[in-house]
Amino acid sequence: MLEARGATKRYGDVVALDGVNLKPAPGRTTVLIGPSGCGKSTLLRAFIGLVRLDDGGIHFDGEVLTPETARPVRRRVGYVIQSGGLFPHLTARRNVTLAADYFHSFSPGPRVDELCALVRLDASMLDRYPAELSGGQRQRVGLMRALMLDPEVLLLDEPLGALDPLVRSELQTDLRDIFRQVGKTVVMVTHDLAEAAHFADHLVLMRDGKIEQQGRLKELTDQPASDFVREFVTAQRKLHSTEAAG
Repeated sequence: MLEARGATKRYGDVVALDGVNLKPAPGRTTVLIGPSGCGKSTLLRAFIGLVRLDDGGIHFDGEVLTPETARPVRRRVGYVIQSGGLFPHLTARRNVTLAADYFHSFSPGPRVDELCALVRLDASMLDRYPAELSGGQRQRVGLMRALMLDPEVLLLDEPLGALDPLVRSELQTDLRDIFRQVGKTVVMVTHDLAEAAHFADHLVLMRDGKIEQQGRLKELTDQPASDFVREFVTAQRKLHSTEAAG
C-alpha cells in the first residue's frame, strides 16, 4: 500500500534522505529509529506529502504521491505528532472532528463516542481546551483525531516523546493494544530502542538519510550490519540500564 522508492530529499548541502527504499507491511507496525537528524521524521512527512522529494517517490496503492493526489490520500492516512499537535483555540472535541468536518458531511457523534472508548478517554474531557488537559490526555485526543476518518495508514512522529515516564509507560501499553485492535498499517518514529521494540513488528534503523539495517530487534542485536548498529544498540542498552539503576 505505502512505499518509498529511492526517496531523496536535500536541504542545501544536507542530504536528509538518500535514496531510501522502504515498503511497510500492511496491517503491521514499522518503527523508524535512529539518532537526531538521521532522516526518520523527514521520511514520515514524505509519506503523507508534507515533504516534496527531490528524487524518487512515494507510492500509495501503486500510484505516485504528488501535490495533486496528496489531498485524497490524506483522507486515508492518520497523522499524530509529539504532544498531539492540537489547535489551542479549539476544544478537544472540535480538534477531533475537524477532519470529518473538512473532508466529509457526516455526523461525527457516534464515531467520537467509539474513539473515546478505544483510547480510554472520558468523554467529558472533550469539552476542555488543550491547555486544560494533561499531556497524556492531549496525546489521546491527537490519536482520536488521527483515527476519526478510519484511515488505512497511521503515521506517528515521536508521539510519546514529551511525556513523563509514568504516563509514557501507560500510553505505550494502551497504544500497542490499540494498534493490534484496529489492524492499521502503522509507521512510527522514535529515538528510543526499547520503545521501538515494544511496538515494532519491523524495525528500521536509519543513519545520515539512509537505512543502516532493518528487521527484528534480535537481528539488530545479534547480527549487527555495521559498527554503527552495534554501537547504537550498545549505547541504548547502557542508557536504559542507567535509568533503571537511578
